[in-house]
Formats: sequence, structure tokens, C-alpha cells
Amino acid sequence: FVEFILEPLYKLIAQTVGDVDASLADTLSNLDIFISKTELKDNIPSLLRNVCRKFFGLATGFVDMITEHIPSPAANGLNKANTLYTGDRKSPVVEDMIQCNPEG
Repeated sequence: FVEFILEPLYKLIAQTVGDVDASLADTLSNLDIFISKTELKDNIPSLLRNVCRKFFGLATGFVDMITEHIPSPAANGLNKANTLYTGDRKSPVVEDMIQCNPEG
């Protein structure tokens, strides 16, 4: 993880913050990130935001993953009640948990 994720990310951020004029354009072109000359002259926070946005893409991937792989509380109520609840399974409380009844 450190070798393949963190170190390259630290290097990209360090070059964006430190070596804007020297080698940042070459590094970004090697990563298929294209920044205009006017964007290279932006202040450091704006430049870093643009570089990260072009490197990582939109931040919708996490939300898409959650909506695709994690079931809704209503659909997963039976599984959660069977897995987590240790009390009497025939009580009305269990039925309310399965149906996600907020009044239960």
C-alpha cells in the first residue's frame, strides 16, 4: 500500500506544491494529466485541487459503490435482526426491527 499508493501520491503532491516551474508539467504529462499554462500559474491550493481532480476523477465513485453493494435498511432488516439481536425472536420488537418501524 505504501509503495504503490502513498509514495506516488506524496510525490505528486510534493511536486505540485514545490516544483511548479521545474518538473511538474513533465510529471503530469507522464500521468496523462493535462493542465494549461494558465492553470499552472494558479495559486497552490487551486493548482493542487485541479491536479487531484484530474488524477482521481469525480468523487462519485464512493457513493456509487455504496448504493450498489450495501442494501437499504428496509431490505436488510431481517438479516440485521437475525445477526445482531440476541433477545426473544418472537417479540413484537423483532418484527418492528425487521420492518424498520421507527415507532417500534
